[in-house]
Amino acid sequence: MSRIYTPSDDQIEHALAVAVERGLIDATASRSAQLRALVLYAGDRLTEEQEREERRAAYEQIAEDEDRLDAIRASVLAAAEDGIL
Repeated sequence: MSRIYTPSDDQIEHALAVAVERGLIDATASRSAQLRALVLYAGDRLTEEQEREERRAAYEQIAEDEDRLDAIRASVLAAAEDGIL
């Protein structure tokens, strides 16, 4: 059975080396275990990025809603006047 080299092979090797260096995956694990750990880590990071983007979009939407923004500002100022903040 022959193997075809692709440019992504270098990227995978680099990603594995960085992941081992950062302690994200076990250097003594089998290659398949390392790849699995790397994929799981990448999936977690993607989920985190998506959640950050959703929060950013929600904050942006709030910032564009002048009435809501005024209500938030008024409640914060009232809390500060009452000594809560």
